Amino acid sequence: MQRTVGADTMELGRQETAKDTEQRRDLEDRFLRGVNQGLSPGARSADSVALTTFDSEWLDTWAAPGNDTRRPCRACGHTFRLGDQVHLRHDEHGRLIEVLHHSSRLPCSGRIPSEDVVDPSAVEAFYCGLGETAPPVPGPPTTRMPTEDSAIPENGRRRCFVCAQTLRRGEAVVVCPCSPDFARCTMTVHHDPANGLDCLRQWQPDLKVRVCPLTHDTRRQT
Repeated sequence: MQRTVGADTMELGRQETAKDTEQRRDLEDRFLRGVNQGLSPGARSADSVALTTFDSEWLDTWAAPGNDTRRPCRACGHTFRLGDQVHLRHDEHGRLIEVLHHSSRLPCSGRIPSEDVVDPSAVEAFYCGLGETAPPVPGPPTTRMPTEDSAIPENGRRRCFVCAQTLRRGEAVVVCPCSPDFARCTMTVHHDPANGLDCLRQWQPDLKVRVCPLTHDTRRQT
């Protein structure tokens, strides 16, 4: 019995030759490249810009070829959120080998014009003015994540306990939601409805945490 492979024929059960292996890998590479292009808007070349969607293989974190460990952006240490614009780099076979944030607030790709990069001091001034004029967010007291850029911590950036995304500069959060007035731990949850990040309300609709998820202690509500 024979089957056709391209222009060649190969007997079933015959050991794969070097040429067969090369053809198979070429087909696999072209297939994977087609999948990547279909799932990643804008991903059409070795260097391209794309938006992060539910189907993006780098959503939240990603693993480079040959590495089973998924990691956030290597430049800033932040996760890849839905809607994040990223810069993609592929090798000559179409395999994705690098994903970096590519936006004015996270210019990790190094390809954002300097005049378009957001100045951290401007972000800080904006939120300072917002805090002075806008009414406070209902619920426990919030704090803004530091706006200044800093080196990636050795153990990675802190994440929201609910959505598991890294906490970005300027976002409003509640530290120790079980005891926000006298924080007993560093567990942090987004409470920033203005930015569409009201994780605390999604977790506890009445904004009160009655049982600590870390110690399982019952908290007295005032």
